[in-house]
Amino acid sequence: MPIKPENRARYPKHWKEIVEQVRKRSGDKCEGSPDYPDCRRPNGWLLNKRTGELTDDGVLAEAWELADGDKVSRIVLTTAHLDHVPENCDLANLRHWCQRCHLHYDKHHHAQTAYATRKTGMNNLELALEPAETSPIPKSTPSARAWCRTRPRCDTCAAWA
Repeated sequence: MPIKPENRARYPKHWKEIVEQVRKRSGDKCEGSPDYPDCRRPNGWLLNKRTGELTDDGVLAEAWELADGDKVSRIVLTTAHLDHVPENCDLANLRHWCQRCHLHYDKHHHAQTAYATRKTGMNNLELALEPAETSPIPKSTPSARAWCRTRPRCDTCAAWA
């Protein structure tokens, strides 16, 4: 998964070399997660999402899509921190995982951070509901959400109508 700009400073300067060490250890294949310990999906290959077949043949993958209407996705391996701490770059703390293994391993962590994000968003919405002379929200509107639905893109709560 890409490094968020706000977290870039938390990674060591030689992060790319560390990732290369993890890639060599894995043989450029998924190392498997607790939910999928035998996963060995190869980096860059194509996956037929209906049948589970893998190929590195783009023509075959195109045939799956065109003839059978199957969805195809590319396997992209990323380096994961088992403890979710970017500063901890010990090789024993790092795994080379496909999207499925990485997302399954991080599901509880993602739920926690999503909750925190929603909670912060609600706090920001409450602040937006307080009328101010400089606020773009009309004072006659009872809620920011109702006002947001009247606009194609709301700059106040960053929501789409």
